[in-house]
Amino acid sequence: MGAAGIGNSHEGSSTTPKGVYHLSFAFGKAASARTSGMAYRQINRKSYWIEDPHDRQYNTWQSRNWANNKNEHLIDYTKAAPHNQYQLAIVMDNHGQHNGSGFFIHVKNQWATAGCVSINYNDVRTLLSRLGTKAYVVDVQNRAQLQNY
Repeated sequence: MGAAGIGNSHEGSSTTPKGVYHLSFAFGKAASARTSGMAYRQINRKSYWIEDPHDRQYNTWQSRNWANNKNEHLIDYTKAAPHNQYQLAIVMDNHGQHNGSGFFIHVKNQWATAGCVSINYNDVRTLLSRLGTKAYVVDVQNRAQLQNY
């Protein structure tokens, strides 16, 4: 989970956003990944996740030659461990919720996340192999909160 746990999040809070999120597509270093219908995109040197709130393409994957340092250059996170978070990842779609940007389920490394959910590579791969187009994740602080969703 995020370094600040699960709760009400905003841009830069390092909090995993509480709620239910559609898992919209997967991405990673490999040319392809096994899914049960979920779309997959391969990262290349032009792949950015736009996290600058002043950019009109905020909170989306974009193919660009350049983006400022408020954005994530995805290929930088596909290198050898511990910089391998996006070797394989799944997008938690939070568009229009005003609770931050760039929330993913991704490969775990030695650090807390900036708001993403991280699990071991083999678990991401297994999860992805079972996900179709109607997959969701529920982020809560405890079991009792599940009844709210």
